[in-house]
Amino acid sequence: MLIVASLLQFTSLSSLAQVPELPLPVSASGNPTTAQFYAGNTFDGGTTFATTFAADQAITILAEIRVEENHVNSVGNIYLVVVLGEQMYIRIESGEFVLWDGSLETLVAAFPGKTLQTIEAFSVIEDVPFGAVGLAGATLFIYLAYDSMATAGGLYYSGTPLKLKIAAAGATGTSYQLFSDNVSIPIIQTRCIICHSSTGIASASVSTSQLQYIADTEPDFLQSNYNLLVNYIRNVTDGSELILSKPQGMVHVGAVQLVNGSGEFEAFEAFVNAVLSE
Repeated sequence: MLIVASLLQFTSLSSLAQVPELPLPVSASGNPTTAQFYAGNTFDGGTTFATTFAADQAITILAEIRVEENHVNSVGNIYLVVVLGEQMYIRIESGEFVLWDGSLETLVAAFPGKTLQTIEAFSVIEDVPFGAVGLAGATLFIYLAYDSMATAGGLYYSGTPLKLKIAAAGATGTSYQLFSDNVSIPIIQTRCIICHSSTGIASASVSTSQLQYIADTEPDFLQSNYNLLVNYIRNVTDGSELILSKPQGMVHVGAVQLVNGSGEFEAFEAFVNAVLSE
């Protein structure tokens, strides 16, 4: 796909902010590995990492491979695989992505013949709004891998991919649009307002009293609740982190309301990211 081929270009970086670790690293041989893989999607240079973004939001993908100790200073190759729907792509040395059949025999390195350092850090893309290149509504899974001449035939890769989900075209736009379309009724009015209202149990807590929503039967409820959330996200210390962690049940009297990876959580996360980027 030419869109993917032209979009996903690598730029080596000398240093990166710490990015999230991709769990369950594996080797093609099945032997345990101490290699570690990190990758994250960000819109603010690595301060915040997330999975779901509005289609018009500019995204940077940061990546890092920490090779096994006995592979440092050996010659090796770095690979990158992108799964988009039913198709897989690999990045070749020219910077293009080409279709891949999944066979190790046809796997081509993105960075061939490298002298491997303890930490190999790079960006996958920088400041790209995926909706602008025709990928609104798409979900991509990105795998990192490397090999080393120090271990002939060995291939080490992130057993868990980095997931990137771009909101559908109908859900793109400003944070207000995302809130109105995907957050207000299914999340705030259905889940949060039971506790987060002037009479709910959260109103007695100093830390959560700032989040007192009004019902959808009240005039201007949409704008009022939107303003309340935006103020919390932008102005409360660690507000953007708290607003995402608490509904998952982390130090939250209301227990689990949103499950990480669910459609509702991803919609809420896209809204929070849009607020932060505006």
